[in-house]
Amino acid sequence: SQCVMCPREKLTRKPGFMDFGLFEKIIKEVSGMRHKPVTHLHGFGEPLLDKLLAERIELAKTNGIKHTYIVTNASLLFPETSRKIINAGLDKMKISFYGTDEESYNATMRKLNFNVTFQNIIDFLRIRKELKRKNPQLILQYIPHETNNARTEEFSALWSNLIDKKVGDCLNITSLHNYG
Repeated sequence: SQCVMCPREKLTRKPGFMDFGLFEKIIKEVSGMRHKPVTHLHGFGEPLLDKLLAERIELAKTNGIKHTYIVTNASLLFPETSRKIINAGLDKMKISFYGTDEESYNATMRKLNFNVTFQNIIDFLRIRKELKRKNPQLILQYIPHETNNARTEEFSALWSNLIDKKVGDCLNITSLHNYG
C-alpha cells in the first residue's frame, strides 16, 4: 500500500523481515532484563505480511515479554490471521484507518479497499469476543488530513459503538507529525 501518511518510501535500507534466528537471539537477551521492553513487531512496514508474525509473538510471550505490539493498516487482517495473533498472545494492536467512507479512505490509504479493511476489523472484534479474550487491545487511529477531509466526528461515530471499551479499546485521533 502507499499511504500518504507514511515516510516508508524514504527508507534507504532494504525492506524485509528480520531473520527468525536473530529475532530469537534478541528476545532471549532482553528477556533476561529486569525491565522487559515493549516489543514492537513492526518497522516502517506492514507486519501482517510477515508469515512468522504469530510465531514471533508467541516466542516473545513465552520468554516473559509483557507487552507485544503491532501497528497495521489491517488490510490483511483476515479472520484466520486474527485468530492466529489473538491466540499467540498479542497484547496491543494499533490500526491506522485514515478515512470514514470509501472515498476518503481510498484517497489516503492508496491501493487499499475501505470495505475489505472495515470488514476485517469487524471480524477481528467478533473473533476476539468469541474467544473470550481481552487482548490484543485495539487502538484505532485516525489522522485528519486534506485527503480524508478531516472528518473526526464521523470517524468517532463510525467506530465508537463497535470497539469494546471494557477491554481497553480506544480511538486515537492525532495530528500528522514530522518524522524529522
